[in-house]
Amino acid sequence: MTPSQPPEPAGEAAGTSDGRQPVEKRDRWKCPTCGDWLRWNPGKGALTCLSCHGLVAVERSTEVTSHPFRPDALPATHLGSAVTVECRGCGAEQPVVPPVISGSCSYCKAPYVATAATGADPLPDGVVEASFDFGAAQEAVEKWVASRRFAPKSFRAEVARPEVTLAYEPYWAFDTDTMTSYEGSRGEHYTVTVMKQVTDATGTHTVPRAETRTRWHPAGGSVRRSFQGLGATAGGIVLREAVWNFSAAERYSDDYLAGARALAATVPVAQGWDDAIKTMEPLIEQDVRAHIGGDAQRVASLHTAYRGAQFRYLLAPSWSGSYHWAGKDYSIAINAETGQVSGARPWSRGKIGAAIGAAVAVLALVVVLIVLLGQGNGGRPSGQSSPPPSSSPPPSSSPPSSSPPSSPPSSPPSSLESSSELLGSSVDEPDHVLPSESTQAPSESSLLMSSSFWLWNVDTSFWYSVWSSGGT
Repeated sequence: MTPSQPPEPAGEAAGTSDGRQPVEKRDRWKCPTCGDWLRWNPGKGALTCLSCHGLVAVERSTEVTSHPFRPDALPATHLGSAVTVECRGCGAEQPVVPPVISGSCSYCKAPYVATAATGADPLPDGVVEASFDFGAAQEAVEKWVASRRFAPKSFRAEVARPEVTLAYEPYWAFDTDTMTSYEGSRGEHYTVTVMKQVTDATGTHTVPRAETRTRWHPAGGSVRRSFQGLGATAGGIVLREAVWNFSAAERYSDDYLAGARALAATVPVAQGWDDAIKTMEPLIEQDVRAHIGGDAQRVASLHTAYRGAQFRYLLAPSWSGSYHWAGKDYSIAINAETGQVSGARPWSRGKIGAAIGAAVAVLALVVVLIVLLGQGNGGRPSGQSSPPPSSSPPPSSSPPSSSPPSSPPSSPPSSLESSSELLGSSVDEPDHVLPSESTQAPSESSLLMSSSFWLWNVDTSFWYSVWSSGGT
């Protein structure tokens, strides 16, 4: 068998039914086929040899220990002390400085786990499983690099394939039942007709408008909700869109940390509980509003009791790495559950400048069109009609009439009257409401001009922020 091929199934006596080799006690982190070091691969759910790609099964269990959460008897988070461990491969002394609790030897890349050796307290209770393995993580990074807009032209072609490694971030996971008593008001909408004064191109008019108002009734009661696997960070780096299924965690074993870089908890469990409460409060308030019912709700007070609270100390996996381009190193991280990639990237000032120039050219074209449209209408706004041509008879010898000249015909009423309704108002007003100031309906050209300048401000503000961030 060549090293590039996975090991053949060994049968019932030597392996498992799916062909994975069992871990031998004497060299649990060495490949039984080629002798290279094994690494934990979360997507495969087994130890993986990066040389021959062989899979080695480990004992796994979903029975994760939970601890009662009592504010008066919480464990103090202790990072432990810096220690030196002996490499199981080459025998070199490897320094381990908290909060780091696992990694690889600097000389032979042999994995080490020093969770207990550092004296850290508490120890992890479980590990969160993930769906992205090493190959999927590499592919996600390649797609991320290829999709970077406004990157330098040579970035996608010259950047080397980033190497990613497994990393673990600490989390607190809480289970609790809640009962919340509340006091508030239930609102029921009703509609009334009021007279509103509207000014447009034809003048000022008083028109009827429908207005929604609210009748409020007192409400009170209680709601219950159960939370399972509610996570709160215990330190490390919080990845974007870090959504973990903490309820599906597996019991902790050093095998999960083989070849990975793991960090111990640095945030006390009490602070994690406070963060979990901040997550629970909006959900509880949603339940309260649904319980109040009606068209609108007011919540005056909430009182929540937490019962049977428990917590677990879990490690959640991610893929981390870096790539080198133009003399700089850029760090990246991949959520091992969702595949979301987060990281630093270079920017091309030339592409950003070209985009700004194109935006300026488009805006200039819009301004020219506005000017031309205005000249074509004789300087009038496009929504205003011109007076009809004169139809007076030819001059005669009779003296002119002394009666005053007739006024030109008035413009036809505008068909662009507002038909919107005022919804959501909860303040009772009199039947006739007069605005404090009358407003003249803006012309189409003025609206287009103002929107163009607004677009210019948005574009320039955004691109200037990118430009000033030090892009390449």
